[in-house]
Amino acid sequence: MKKHLLKLFLFSIFSIGIISSVFAQVSDNITNNPYSLRLIRPLAWNQEPYGIDAIISNGPFDNIRVSTTNGFAETDIIGGMRNHSNFVGTDNRITGYAGPTYVYYTNDAGITWTATTSGLSGNQGDPAFATDSAGNFYLAVLQSGVRVFKSIDGGASWTNLGNVFTNANADKEWIWCDQTNGTYKNNVYTAYVNFATGGGVDLWRSTNSGSSWLGPIVIISGNQGANPGPNIVVNRNGVVFVVWNTSSGANLKYSNDGGATFNASSIMVAAYTQPGALNTTSGRYCVKGNIRTNGHPQLAVDLTNGPYKNYLYCQYATNPPGPDIADVFVTRSTDNGLTWQTPVRINSDATTTDQWMGDVSVDNLGRVWVMWWDSRNDPSNILTETYGAVSTNGGVTYTDFKISNQNFNPS
Repeated sequence: MKKHLLKLFLFSIFSIGIISSVFAQVSDNITNNPYSLRLIRPLAWNQEPYGIDAIISNGPFDNIRVSTTNGFAETDIIGGMRNHSNFVGTDNRITGYAGPTYVYYTNDAGITWTATTSGLSGNQGDPAFATDSAGNFYLAVLQSGVRVFKSIDGGASWTNLGNVFTNANADKEWIWCDQTNGTYKNNVYTAYVNFATGGGVDLWRSTNSGSSWLGPIVIISGNQGANPGPNIVVNRNGVVFVVWNTSSGANLKYSNDGGATFNASSIMVAAYTQPGALNTTSGRYCVKGNIRTNGHPQLAVDLTNGPYKNYLYCQYATNPPGPDIADVFVTRSTDNGLTWQTPVRINSDATTTDQWMGDVSVDNLGRVWVMWWDSRNDPSNILTETYGAVSTNGGVTYTDFKISNQNFNPS
């Protein structure tokens, strides 16, 4: 999965609105904003000519170019817990395949960005971020296993904490922190696909902010079809949830003891057919002929004290019945992951073009935000834009809208 467009945020066109947990400023041309805290509002806006822009306000979403050189995909970005104007981002440029090892950070909610190489070193890619309750950032990468870096200054500099473990057959890790004030506060968790055991899912945990690690905890073993990797969240009670993709859908396990043990039987989150069509040459499911993909299940949890607290949301892509081969869905659990409700189709288009590679998050008002790549505006089903959706009723219904101000050719 080292060369897979996985985390979905092309730095040259991404929207600060959704991927910074929605703490972006409202565009100056929007009035009567109904939300407090100057949070963004999904509205229709006039289409603007496509072009290459550094910063352009486009309705409620600002499209900001973060990097000055082309990246290598597999981008990730996360906001800090204490300072909502501070977040960090990177992509597979950190591998050294396409230049120096860069992480970008911002202290003004994404308007301006600074590249840093301080404390970073070349590695094998697949970057993923996490943040703890104190606002420290963690960066996990592949390096004959999983290596973790930590920043205590908002991403300006990084300390190499070393390898969590050594395993040249580990792939596509994710990392997360317990952001609660409970028993497992600031525990750090990383899970990955272990091809040394046939493609199962393993997890390691740290109870001392990444200084040392305990594991592996085998969540599933054998060939479970887990690639591109297990996604992790922690709810308000410190329960750890891990979801992964299988050939028949998304499965989940949970831990009530800080990641030490997990429930015995996997829970089916959603049964689905992998998005795209089978490429007989590569043997993989692809969209647009040759872009490999699968369901990519991603988790989010409501950490507010509102009416939807601890609700879990799982976003994935699927090939639905009919001629359309890729749509985006979200299912939710209102009972801590034990049962999952009927999935909701998020993209509202009436086309048969591709919608795939999504992600989901919940903001500090309990609103659920989803983003994905979308080709609805190109009858040839090639040119792609970033779309998003928001739910203000705990995931019952969603309103979708275009985010990006220019399209791109993902092929």
